Amino acid sequence: MAERYARMEGDTVAEVFDFRPMLHASLEVIEVSPEVEPNWRREDGAFLPPATVVIDPGSPVPVITYKADIYRRTTEEEAEAIEMALAAAPVRQRRLFESALHLDHSDEAFAFAQEALVGMFGKKRAGELLAAS
Repeated sequence: MAERYARMEGDTVAEVFDFRPMLHASLEVIEVSPEVEPNWRREDGAFLPPATVVIDPGSPVPVITYKADIYRRTTEEEAEAIEMALAAAPVRQRRLFESALHLDHSDEAFAFAQEALVGMFGKKRAGELLAAS
């Protein structure tokens, strides 16, 4: 009789335990070596640890501004001015702005919003309204 067992969920080790009395007929249980831990995968009969996710530290982090934050930062008068400008904008630009949850600072929609807000409120205030969330 083995000393260690693994409860499987598909090809993933869900739980490792040492007590045979815990077994239930509905569980798929197989004998595993001492190094096998929860979340390991079974592939072609071999157990593999979870994949390591490597994040490239050189990758640029997207800078975004949530549209809700823009409106939280505005006065009532500024919000009204933005709404009037949106109403006068071409349909495509207006729909893109309305359907987005945020503005990505590298996207053309951000450049459009920045240009419009600078024209309405000046560079300093536009920067405050469009600051990253």
